[in-house]
Amino acid sequence: MTEEEVIQKLKDEGYDKVYAYSAEPNEDDPEHSHEFDTKVHVISGEIGIRKLDGDRITDYKLKAGDECEVLRNTKHEALCGPEGCRYIVAEKH
Repeated sequence: MTEEEVIQKLKDEGYDKVYAYSAEPNEDDPEHSHEFDTKVHVISGEIGIRKLDGDRITDYKLKAGDECEVLRNTKHEALCGPEGCRYIVAEKH
């Protein structure tokens, strides 16, 4: 899928803010949460996402074509791979 096709697909899923983001190699996004649902669709590179739900920790390693949804108020963190990562971010407010 092209970036434009991914963006349209996510808009069709009801996400109201959708944009591309390029993360630097080994970019670290420390633990945080959002007041809206988020979905990430990886275009290139890789990113690890860790979701924290109470005592439960779930790790995801995403590569091109993979998606991960993080529901509102879910604590999570992310770490990009050594080549960086380009992905589409979708937000549902």
